[in-house]
Amino acid sequence: MHVLVVGAGIIGSIYGWALAESGHYVVHLVRSGRAGAFRDGLPLDVFDRRKGHERNFRGLYRQHAVEMVSPTDTFELVIVPVKHYALVQTLKEVVPKVGAAEFLLLTQNWRGTDDIDSILPRSRYIYGDAKAGGAFSEGTLVAALKGIDIGSPEGEPSALARRFEGLFASADIPTRLHSDMLYYLWIQYAITGGLWAALMQAGNLDAMLNDPEATSAALRAACECVEVVKRRGAVLSRYPETKPFLTNSALRKRVNLWMTCWMFRHDEYTKRCSSHAFGDPVEVTMFYDDLITTGRDLGVSMPVMDSYADSIRRFAMTAQRMRFPSCVGWGRRGACEGSGLIHGRGHSSVQRKVLHNLPLPADLLHHNQVLSKMNDGTNKQAFSFAAASSRERRPRLTGFCLPRPCGSRITKLQDAPQLGLRLGLRKSWCFGTRRFAICPLPLR
Repeated sequence: MHVLVVGAGIIGSIYGWALAESGHYVVHLVRSGRAGAFRDGLPLDVFDRRKGHERNFRGLYRQHAVEMVSPTDTFELVIVPVKHYALVQTLKEVVPKVGAAEFLLLTQNWRGTDDIDSILPRSRYIYGDAKAGGAFSEGTLVAALKGIDIGSPEGEPSALARRFEGLFASADIPTRLHSDMLYYLWIQYAITGGLWAALMQAGNLDAMLNDPEATSAALRAACECVEVVKRRGAVLSRYPETKPFLTNSALRKRVNLWMTCWMFRHDEYTKRCSSHAFGDPVEVTMFYDDLITTGRDLGVSMPVMDSYADSIRRFAMTAQRMRFPSCVGWGRRGACEGSGLIHGRGHSSVQRKVLHNLPLPADLLHHNQVLSKMNDGTNKQAFSFAAASSRERRPRLTGFCLPRPCGSRITKLQDAPQLGLRLGLRKSWCFGTRRFAICPLPLR
């Protein structure tokens, strides 16, 4: 089967690799001038939970990347794994170029499908939710793959959903078909939005997991958000994902709290899939604002989510102050989901955390061996590191490390006092052959 994957980010690369390995003809559509970056292939480190496949796969995915397509290319199916706020613009660019191809929209949704229906008839698309994730680390995609959930926006699974089910089954990817897929996506949106807001409040994942009160508050925040979906008409009993957030039993709450901490700390699939958490300020703030606004409109009491408002605003203001370009579009590796390298104006999820001046969760460092030793969370607005030259001790400097736009890799800052760095205000310094700029920031 001829399959077009829009972009070559994390999700697109994972499913593209799995489908190509099973014998399908897979093409990645990338931005103009980016096809050459994929000529040598993509190194993979995949925790693969498919039956009958190597559990820890390490190898090379030779992507077939193109910069242009036309209706004469006869693609049968198109997979669109982009941020939900970039979906409409992406479809406007892609739909006219693929003829009568049918679409799998592998993204989130909260505001319905009216904008999409004006571009693409409902008979030509379904929605999906990836059961996969990861991050780019020094040019290697460190990822996990478990399955995929798909379904028609409303009603029972359509013939198109069955067709995509057959496609993924041919690659041994477990597929769950959903009725009323929008309700399922809204539940995922609510749970993710509640947990993201709690992470902002705690400062990093490790701080939240080490504080039982913070973890308990995170579960209550997700519960409030799930209640919003219930008010929108979802029957929560049909979705097992909601059970941990709806129990009234004190014992079950303790068990859920323990299980949540255990998964984020020890489950390989969960750790890899959460490794790009809150990397995009646009996405994080949109999740929060959508949930709060809809909750107020429906009369849902959300005291825990309301208590996170200041943390979300500080996060958004810091990101805006950094003038970080939002990742709108479907272009190329590193645009929206990260890469260990600088590609043009794109930055990795780890680099974005530096630009946003937020501490990196300890669990993320295990799979994103790019930067480490951010602030321990006591100061969420800036991080500090001490540096010493080979000849003398330098004073402590507070700021963020911004790579020069030359394609250099970021190196670790784990043992900054021993690195022997030369520092200068808005001047470059060298470590090996890699150059950076240091921009001090005031402590808050």
